[in-house]
Amino acid sequence: MKEPLRRLLFIGLKAAGSYDPEVVLPHIEERLTVGESDAVQAFLRWCHENKRTFGRANLDIRFLEFQRSGMSR
Repeated sequence: MKEPLRRLLFIGLKAAGSYDPEVVLPHIEERLTVGESDAVQAFLRWCHENKRTFGRANLDIRFLEFQRSGMSR
């Protein structure tokens, strides 16, 4: 995940106080491309449904887990 998208994701998480994509996305959606929005929504949905959290230190690991789960397609 590229740094600008990482920054927006953490801005949304901080503002929302949740990993629920329905709560996070309204805070950042206008700054995302359609592809980014779809990817962030799928990733956050997976995190929320599987009770998986992440921070700056382990975002890449968690995103890789998400990709390997097959839910990113």
